[in-house]
Parts: sequence; C-alpha cells; structure tokens
Amino acid sequence: MLIIRSFICLSLFSFSFCFGQTEKRIKQAAVPKKIIEYVETKFLLYVVSIVDKDRNKFNLEFYRSGQFYEMEKEVEMKDLPPGSQQNIINYLQTSFRKFKILKIEFVNPDLKTEYELLVKGKKIKEAEYFEIYFDDKGLNFKIIEIEVEPISTLF
Repeated sequence: MLIIRSFICLSLFSFSFCFGQTEKRIKQAAVPKKIIEYVETKFLLYVVSIVDKDRNKFNLEFYRSGQFYEMEKEVEMKDLPPGSQQNIINYLQTSFRKFKILKIEFVNPDLKTEYELLVKGKKIKEAEYFEIYFDDKGLNFKIIEIEVEPISTLF
C-alpha cells in the first residue's frame, strides 16, 4: 500500500505533525486541477509511505528528478543507542528550561545516520517549537525554530 505526498520542505512536514495531521486517500481525479499543477511546479520532494508486515511505517523521500534523498522512520528514545540518548538529553537540559519531545525520527540523508527531534521547548518566556538534528552519536549539529505562518489557500 503506497501513499504519495509532496512537501515544500521538511520543516513544513514536521510541523504538520505538531497539531495532529490526518490523511485520507482520494483518487487523483478528485483533486482540483489547480492543486495538481501547483504541486507539479512548486514542490521539491516526493514522499512515499510504506507500511511493512510488522506495521512499521517508513517514509522514502525523493527529489523530483527521482533521485533518492532519505528514508525516515519514527522511533522512540529507547530505540536510540544509550550514548546517543544521554547526549541528546544533556543537550536539551542545557538548552531549555523546560522541554517535551514530541517526535523522534531516524533519518538517513546521503546514507548518514541522523536523528530529527520535534521539541516543544521553553527558553525564557513562551514555549516554542524546534526541529533539532543530532548525528549518530547524539551530538547536535542543527536547530531550527519553527515559526507559524499562515498558508494561503489554493481554492
């Protein structure tokens, strides 16, 4: 069973899970032509979702050219190597006064192991959302603050 979706960027993809995303299958003929044209000209990645026999969900991401970009799989903290777990927790404890891990994904762009965390964290006043990237040893190498911006509708 395959579900094909397209996204402008990974940040938009991750943010959609922050507030609960639902998916519904529809036939391509039911999608307004304007949306199909927009997707074909604007989106950079195609995502194929696969569910294996053990009900594990994997997302395979491809560039529009068809070249493989990365595989994503949602995991839990306990699935990470112990050293990586400790390094990630240490980083979060020193970076935020208060935090909650909303989602952890194993990703492998260019066949390198990385972990992408969606975190709700409080530094000073209000809690904000962040995508935080760690290498295979749990060392931070990138943090992106997710800003909520209105998305204009196509129809």
